[in-house]
Amino acid sequence: TGGRLLAGWLASQPESLLCGCRVIELGCGYAALPSRVAARSQAAVCCASDGQASSLGALQAQASSEHGASTLEVKCLDWNRCHDAGMWDVILFADAVYTEELAELLASCCEALLVPGKAGELTIGAPCIIGALSSLWALEAAEFLRAMRSHGFAASELEVPETVCKGARSLWGIVAAEGSRLIGGGSTDSYRLICWKRSDDASIQDSGCCLHLEASLREQAAMRECHSYPQRPPHLEA
Repeated sequence: TGGRLLAGWLASQPESLLCGCRVIELGCGYAALPSRVAARSQAAVCCASDGQASSLGALQAQASSEHGASTLEVKCLDWNRCHDAGMWDVILFADAVYTEELAELLASCCEALLVPGKAGELTIGAPCIIGALSSLWALEAAEFLRAMRSHGFAASELEVPETVCKGARSLWGIVAAEGSRLIGGGSTDSYRLICWKRSDDASIQDSGCCLHLEASLREQAAMRECHSYPQRPPHLEA
């Protein structure tokens, strides 16, 4: 679901947004919707990566057959061994933070993979990281926001118009019709799109809305713990 939202947002942006950029999606899964949308833009290179090789076989075949996706690469990437250090201008992810341990691991991986760059204002533009976080994993999302801050990144929430949400539903139908193996679906209401950029200046901090989001996520997690609510929907429990 987060992948659909991120893909829909990317599809709504000017193609020049990623012009000349090297783009990688982390934890792309079977569908890799954000990667596939990015590959149709003016990105120099776009890579869909996942730590599970089993997720990538069908995706590789699908990517090879899609018109206009010639820049899409598919690779297996272990977040514990980020061999492409400092190579990527834009990093994408969605539905990738399910445990507190993964939150720290993903933050470390993002720091290693992103090209060096000076601190800038919280606007879209490389080098940056764009991800979809869900309140269904409230504590894990809050821990990722904290981890990114500890790694020297400042965050800003992206505005997602209703038209993008509708576009995400349409995009889902199009990709499903193309035969991709999809593993999720549902409402995008619990998701927020966040953009992170490096901050070399200690005085530059997360935007107020992201600090509020982190506090809200921790409050939700505490309430679920207190009332013995499941941290995530039953159908997503292992």
